[in-house]
Formats: sequence, C-alpha cells, structure tokens
Amino acid sequence: MLLNCLFDSSNDPKQAVKKESLRLLSVLCNCHGELAASHLTKIVAHIVKRLKDADSGVKDACRDSIGALSGQYLKGESGGNMVGLFVKPLFEAMGEQNKGVQSGASTCMAKMVECASDPPLPAFQKLCPRICKLLNNQNFMAKASLLPVVASLSQVCVLQLFCV
Repeated sequence: MLLNCLFDSSNDPKQAVKKESLRLLSVLCNCHGELAASHLTKIVAHIVKRLKDADSGVKDACRDSIGALSGQYLKGESGGNMVGLFVKPLFEAMGEQNKGVQSGASTCMAKMVECASDPPLPAFQKLCPRICKLLNNQNFMAKASLLPVVASLSQVCVLQLFCV
C-alpha cells in the first residue's frame, strides 16, 4: 500500500513531490530490504519511467535512488542475479529516441555500477559489449553520457584485479 502511494505521488505536478517520492522509495527499501526485494522490479521500472520528466532535479533523484538501491541489493555473487533487474529497464530507456531519457538512463547506470558494494564482477562484465554497441549505434544520441558508465566499469574491474 505504501509503495502504491509513492508510485501515485510521482504523478503530482509539483517537482518537489516527485523528487521526494523517489527518495522515499529508496528509504523504504533500505528500512525493509527483504520485504521490498520482491517488488524491486516494479520499483526500478517506476524510477526509470520518471526519467522522462523534463526536470533535471527529478532525473538526479532517479540517479540517487538507483545508486542507493544498487548499494543495497548488488552485493557480491548474490548481487549478480539482481543486476538484470536494474539494467533491463535502463537499457530499454536507452533505446528510446529521446536524448534526455537516454542521458538519464546512462547516468543511472553509472551510479548503479559505482554504488554496488562488493560488485558482482561477472554480471558487470556482461554490460561492456552492450555499452560498446550503444557507442557505435548512430541512433543513440547520448554517447557522452555513457562515458561515466565506461569509467565506473573500468574502475570496478581494476579494483577487482588489484584486490585479488
């Protein structure tokens, strides 16, 4: 019921309400992680849907929420199974013909990789070919926004090499 209220409040015309409802989604997941995990697909899809908002503050709130959720759910080997829940809607958003949505999805993905604690390296390595494909795609308009994703992925891989 609380999730539905937060989902509905994102449709409010006031930007502050949209931003706060996104922040509260990540707070709710932080407080009730196991209970919220079963709704994670819907939560991430809702956050990604908010990337269509023209306000940069709402997009920043989306990025921060994805980062907070990533830090909580993408941990170690078990987090590898959860990566798909994050990247599927983000890659779908990158496929839209809207530069703002593509850029927002790219920054969310960079934040997801950056905030993952004890990152699931094999799952993140699978992202690299898809990112390269987007960089070579003429229809993808937000190529510059993908560079932080590449930087975050390379940092994670380098850290794993030196820590092993």
